[in-house]
Amino acid sequence: MRTHRIRRILAAGVVAAATGSVLLTVPAQAEEPDTPSPVAPRMTQGLDKDAREGTPAEAARAHLEEHQDTYRVPVEDLATQRTTKSGDQSSVRFRQKHRGVPVFGAQYAVQTEAAGDGRQRVTSATGTLFPELTVSTIPEVTEPNARQRMYSLDRAVAGVVGATTEAHGLTVLPGSDGGRLTWHFTVRGAAADGSPVRQEVFIDAHIGGIALSYNNIDAAGAAPAQGTGVKVDGGEERIAVNEEADGSYTLVDSSRAMYEVSGGQIRTYDAARKNYLDVAYGPVTEDVRVVSSPDDRFDGSATSSGAVDAHVNAGKVYEYFKNEIGRDGIDGKGGTVHSVVNVSAGGNDYANAFWDGTKMVYGHMDGVPLSVGLDVVGHEMTHGVTEHSAGLVYLNQSGALNEAISDYFGNAMETADKGVAMSDPTSGLGRRVPVQRREAARGVRAA
Repeated sequence: MRTHRIRRILAAGVVAAATGSVLLTVPAQAEEPDTPSPVAPRMTQGLDKDAREGTPAEAARAHLEEHQDTYRVPVEDLATQRTTKSGDQSSVRFRQKHRGVPVFGAQYAVQTEAAGDGRQRVTSATGTLFPELTVSTIPEVTEPNARQRMYSLDRAVAGVVGATTEAHGLTVLPGSDGGRLTWHFTVRGAAADGSPVRQEVFIDAHIGGIALSYNNIDAAGAAPAQGTGVKVDGGEERIAVNEEADGSYTLVDSSRAMYEVSGGQIRTYDAARKNYLDVAYGPVTEDVRVVSSPDDRFDGSATSSGAVDAHVNAGKVYEYFKNEIGRDGIDGKGGTVHSVVNVSAGGNDYANAFWDGTKMVYGHMDGVPLSVGLDVVGHEMTHGVTEHSAGLVYLNQSGALNEAISDYFGNAMETADKGVAMSDPTSGLGRRVPVQRREAARGVRAA
């Protein structure tokens, strides 16, 4: 999970923890927050014995409502964001609101499994909810005044070159004091040394002070570098990596055009055989580490896990969309591309790969990581592009179109990379992963 350097402007107030989304209240001048706000359970399992009627979203909402004594947040404060499916399993994501205002970092995902006859069994729920919010959501400072105060008070944005400001409206920052109502702005541009800035600033909507300000670009202590990656087929390839402050190297690519615009990177993680259900859905968690090496050569486990291939292929897919389609990344806004490799199914090979709504997840088939196939990687990343653009529901005809679009682009990327003409009779065949394996691996996939 990303670590942000947080600037403390006011002596009192709410700041974001450097790890995760929990917000904390700390004493004046404190460097590290240490007292978490009250939160609902981060994970629950086994609360429901019987399956529930309805869609996954209906079953998930009924589950949350029935167990409000556990989650401690009224179900009417939870807005359904989206549902992603993987075969019989679904994940329904909710965003907490306080009196209609979004709560910073407050999301919950409820996992369900089809039980037949239109019924769903809730298997688990994970995330962060804040049950003790009491702050008034009526602002006393207008948004234009808050923007003006931001530029006069926050030195981090006052010196930004070519600054552009995006307003996100009201946001509640949770804290043990009942929370703070804020106006949220994003300031983009460059620092005096030329490094990219994407400053997230929250102005207190009641008193006008800065409640929270941090640079949302993960570049502190790291520098773009070049390394060597050994792929599963034994080939070596120069790859873009980061050199960390301690002298180690990570599979973090800051060389793409999106980095200068939005701080977007290509980041590759090793799940170390964690169960795919523990990894899928939502941001990459702290226990899933970005792939690292003591020097600039990535081989050994970085090869066998499929991390090097995933890193290389994600870069190729990014460039294909950028150069051929004119699209900056999966979300079209230069957002970071996350790939998690080396997941398992109960300790055994997980013969699948899928887009889970936020990232790519890859398993192995017969010991071979599925990230070796550029057409597989292109297929999964295209599912993300479709979700962020056409939004085709992964069901019936729209689901078939969703899948067909990913098939087309995955294959087009593979043939383009190999220099095979589309008129060649073999252009429709997968080249890294045999066709029958590729199709088998697509038997279960998130939209």
